[in-house]
Amino acid sequence: MTGMQDFFGRAATAPERVVLVMAETGTRHTAGEVARSALQMAQWLHAQGLQAGERFAVVLENRIEILALALAARQAGLYAAVLSTHLTPAEVAYIVQDCGARLVVASSKTLPQLTELQAVHPLPCWTVDAATPLAPSLPVAAQALESLGTRPADFADRPLGRDLLYSSGTTGRPKGVLKPLQPSHLRGQTDPEALGTARIMGMGEDTVYLSPAPLYHAAPLRYTLRVLELGGQAVIMERFDAETALALIERYRVTHSQWVPTMFGRMLKLPDEVRRRYDLSSHRVAIHAAAPCPVDVKHAMLDWWGDILMEYYAGSEGCGTTMIGSAEWRRRPRARWAAPPRAGCTSWVTTGRSCPRARSDRCTSRAADSSATSTTRKRHARPSTSVAGSPMATSATWMPRATFT
Repeated sequence: MTGMQDFFGRAATAPERVVLVMAETGTRHTAGEVARSALQMAQWLHAQGLQAGERFAVVLENRIEILALALAARQAGLYAAVLSTHLTPAEVAYIVQDCGARLVVASSKTLPQLTELQAVHPLPCWTVDAATPLAPSLPVAAQALESLGTRPADFADRPLGRDLLYSSGTTGRPKGVLKPLQPSHLRGQTDPEALGTARIMGMGEDTVYLSPAPLYHAAPLRYTLRVLELGGQAVIMERFDAETALALIERYRVTHSQWVPTMFGRMLKLPDEVRRRYDLSSHRVAIHAAAPCPVDVKHAMLDWWGDILMEYYAGSEGCGTTMIGSAEWRRRPRARWAAPPRAGCTSWVTTGRSCPRARSDRCTSRAADSSATSTTRKRHARPSTSVAGSPMATSATWMPRATFT
């Protein structure tokens, strides 16, 4: 049963509860530790002059600071633009300028990606590691600020901040998904998006969530934050390894996880004796998304793990979500979704035809073979999501009859 506190309220109530485990090192982080780090960073961001609704950029590998900064942004009413660690220096420079970031936070590994940014658009750069000539140390500065004993900033009247994620840019320049901030009266309450995830995925205080993917992607970042919000525990892999993932499910009694189809393929390629070595009986829900799963791969995963797979299709823009469970998929193995859980949303897939097929109660795609090239469109009331820095780009994503692509 999930209470109505937010992460910070839960951390105050049970500060010694372990909420994060870094898989590679086995380092465990308590709720109190994570909350204190996030609150320190929120105060530090305020001290840098960032006002409600302003933005800062984050270029970090999978580590606790990326989550602490996302929580700090929420507390301080800011947008955290989380960037891929695989971007080129030119791509980083474009996104940081496009989103209007006031400062950038990186690590010793990712600071080299900021070289071009500093040449064309100098901004304050900070590192979560030891200070360098390019970047002072954020943790040192945040702790120094706290040690001054000055009165903390009061964020009570600020809206709740959130992430600002960018598309991959496969059809042009990457676009930033600017979702509206939540009103201040929701402070202290469980995030409504987390409550929706709890309802659909059966998550709560007993959840142990395995995140094997980079946290700069929308789903891994948001689901991990929702697990923390709900009082669960997240196990973060610094990088994916097929056998290690199975060992982690056994070691931490993982109940929920999230994957992409290529991860399934790599686990299926493990020798049978390796796959049988690990006890996966705690595993209740295996979420997968990001790309269509080949039919043979999904059949093989269902034969191995049982009917615990939950597939969804969505977008960072918040233009609707559709899902299909294992039992439904077995009946219709080329479907990518069943009825959408979000009211008022109708989805269909087109493969070049001018007249899309759509049904309001059940959304399937006879043409959505994993080898097909297709475009998915969704119809529902327009969300207030916009494209960062580009009203024209926002309009371009909308089609006639209130459809979104």
